[in-house]
Amino acid sequence: MPLLNILMKSNIDPRIYHFTSALTRYKISQTLLGKKHIDNTRTLMNLKRSVANNQWYGKILPQIVLDAAANKNGKRVFVYDSKSFNLINDKSFRSLRSTVKILPISIYKFTLLLESGIPYKKYYYFSTIQKTKPN
Repeated sequence: MPLLNILMKSNIDPRIYHFTSALTRYKISQTLLGKKHIDNTRTLMNLKRSVANNQWYGKILPQIVLDAAANKNGKRVFVYDSKSFNLINDKSFRSLRSTVKILPISIYKFTLLLESGIPYKKYYYFSTIQKTKPN
């Protein structure tokens, strides 16, 4: 008989989170239908989220974080000069939006011309690196 009833080894992996079943979630949502917070609770929740208590108010993420997110989520755009077929700025643009900001093209026209192989306002637009000039 051990002094304390403690398991020394668990068969449950702590990295796996416990999820409730769909039936249990449905039952919980049905019991909460039509219920509202009282006015006192609502004002406390509003004060908690107010400008003075919000830790992110007035702060922006550092530029390096924004650049990393844009590089990961953005669609790379390769813009080539129509005469020499060299990359503009010797590198790709990190997103469609950044390309439209710099070059003289609208986003609508840009999405139509991407991958078309048709030059527009002295530029070719591609989402992959091109070795040769399109015919």
